[in-house]
Amino acid sequence: GVEPLLRGCAYTLTDLSLAGCWGVASARSVPLCTALVRLNLSRCPGACNWGVVEAIAQQCPELQCLDLTGNTMESPEGRTLNTVLSRAGKLSEFSMPWSTGHFAATLYLLMMKELVGRLTHFQVSNGGLLSSWGWTEVLSQASGLTSLHLSGCRSLSDQAVEVLGTVNSSLTSLTLTQSCRLTDESLRRLRAPRLKTLALSECRMVGPGVADLACSGVLAHIDLSHCPLVDGYTVRCIATRSGPSLRTAILCGLPLLTDDALLSLAQHATGLRELSVQGCPQLTGRGVISVLHIKSLTYLNLSNCVGCPEVVAQDVERELRWRRAESSEGARVAEGIFQ
Repeated sequence: GVEPLLRGCAYTLTDLSLAGCWGVASARSVPLCTALVRLNLSRCPGACNWGVVEAIAQQCPELQCLDLTGNTMESPEGRTLNTVLSRAGKLSEFSMPWSTGHFAATLYLLMMKELVGRLTHFQVSNGGLLSSWGWTEVLSQASGLTSLHLSGCRSLSDQAVEVLGTVNSSLTSLTLTQSCRLTDESLRRLRAPRLKTLALSECRMVGPGVADLACSGVLAHIDLSHCPLVDGYTVRCIATRSGPSLRTAILCGLPLLTDDALLSLAQHATGLRELSVQGCPQLTGRGVISVLHIKSLTYLNLSNCVGCPEVVAQDVERELRWRRAESSEGARVAEGIFQ
């Protein structure tokens, strides 16, 4: 396996990814790499456990980024978490594994409060069993976060997000997907003047209030897929407020999205490069053709847009394919010039 390699570069290796290596027994050798700065052990259920994490915290004092997503691990003992908290003093980016059991999961997050307080990046996937109270307690400590990614956290409430808004104004990336209790009320109270990436897909109670997060004019990437209350007015507000900074808009499965929204994107989002409106039944050829006025646009997903004629979709794809080819040719020419 990779164990001899890890032993051979134990004092020089700074970045290591074993993502997806299901049976990596050599994870036991990771703590030997004492110079590690970034470590990815995501989706390694056969190798990743709290014993390994504790050893890594003890032996890798320079560690700044640790990714454990995709692993289901029992809630750690207090001794293990204390070791992580006290030894991993430079840790600033942490992507958590899932912990089994409702009570255990909430207790687990509460025990992580101290660590969250000094992180800049925090990620939890499939946190459906965590309680609203637990999230409120943890996010009350998240004053230094610049990136927060929470997916499948169905008990995440407006109260927790409002608490985050009172302690943090530094977020540049925010993901709260599948948060079915989240409403516009808390989003309007978030202070995020530096927000560049926003993902709220499958937040079924989120509507026009999300446009308030685009007021800073720096929002570059937004995903509002399958948010049934998001309508044409919401997207028009986002386009107007974001302007040329908007680069990617994922607006799939929005039953209320209309042509007026695409017309507004064509007028204001002049830097848009990628747009996905898959499964938006009210869109017609009029709105679809309008976005071709965005000269930077090279990708458009129109699948299952039943109101858009097939011939229009084919013409649009032909134009965008030509743009992509022209862009690739230009890049090759530029590369030849500078070589």
